Amino acid sequence: HDCIEKFKADFVVWIMISIEPIAENNPAPAFAIYKQAMRESTEAARGEPWTEDREYHQFCNQWQIETSHWIMHNQQRVGFLDLRTENNRLFIYNIAIHPNHQKKGIGSKVLSQLKQQAQQQNLKLELGVLKVNSRARTLYERHGFRAVGQKKHHVQMRWMESK
Repeated sequence: HDCIEKFKADFVVWIMISIEPIAENNPAPAFAIYKQAMRESTEAARGEPWTEDREYHQFCNQWQIETSHWIMHNQQRVGFLDLRTENNRLFIYNIAIHPNHQKKGIGSKVLSQLKQQAQQQNLKLELGVLKVNSRARTLYERHGFRAVGQKKHHVQMRWMESK
């Protein structure tokens, strides 16, 4: 009985996810989600406390309205995605799901949609994940991403399409 209820709950999540372009050129709402989702990992990666001004300034410098999307669940913003197409690849520049909505299959659904998009467009699908963010890295590995390089704080990963 519990398995059936879990399946029903998971099924609702799977069919209610959408990715919508961000219309307003205002990074503050996306930063609010980023802060909630990434503060702990960012502090661990840097080895120092979160500095609001520095993090917001860096976020704004990297913000590109034309590549940014809301991740919606039941018409509610639960995360955001910055997806860039460059050099024959789709690059997940940033993805963040608000902690209240994590562990519900939302990130998996988004990754499944992106893998399908990459396949249809014959593009590589890549991302960088903070070395200290083992939960995210495990999720990506479960979806077929493998490490292909490293930077100071990040592991570069590529989706290895199973044939």
